[in-house]
Amino acid sequence: MDTKHGDPGLKPLTEESPLNHAPQLVHRCNFGKALLDNKVTPFDAIVIRPTIVYGLSSSYYGGLFETAAKAKNGKLRITGDPKAIMHSCHVDDCAEAYVLLAEHSERKFIANQPWNISNSRYETGEEVAGAVAKSYGLQVEFVDGQGEWLTADGLFNFWQWISCDKIRNKLGFKEKRKTFVDGIEEYRLAYEAFVESKK
Repeated sequence: MDTKHGDPGLKPLTEESPLNHAPQLVHRCNFGKALLDNKVTPFDAIVIRPTIVYGLSSSYYGGLFETAAKAKNGKLRITGDPKAIMHSCHVDDCAEAYVLLAEHSERKFIANQPWNISNSRYETGEEVAGAVAKSYGLQVEFVDGQGEWLTADGLFNFWQWISCDKIRNKLGFKEKRKTFVDGIEEYRLAYEAFVESKK
């Protein structure tokens, strides 16, 4: 989370990268490390680390649709950085990666390791906000500041480029769904149908 789009030295985080978690994720991070330590955990385990997901209920991306739907004065106001790296994957692609790992015939080949799951490329805050704004007929306005954790604005303040090369090269994983920006209308409709189904 220390570099953003266009910064020198920007590179993807791999399974071997040092863990630099947000304060809110300390317990999850420590638990994941303990699971992979055979001195602590006397059984085989894997830690699956997907990026934020979209599609269907849209995870935290659903908050972007809500924010746009409630926007006033024709503006989608985002507290965050347009150069933020917003790496994500479709929830169905994520599920297929889980199944790929669970069904692998050679347990020793995948056990006691972390596995990242993400799309092959990231999108920027500018691209994501622009796509949502266009879908709702709005103009984007970025405001300096830190968005609250677990909110639509929070997405533009928690960036990371996640390498998914390991599961692609070793197990042949490949996403099938469009990126959030490329499939924005489809994902907006899916989210709106999800919300309607809960009424």
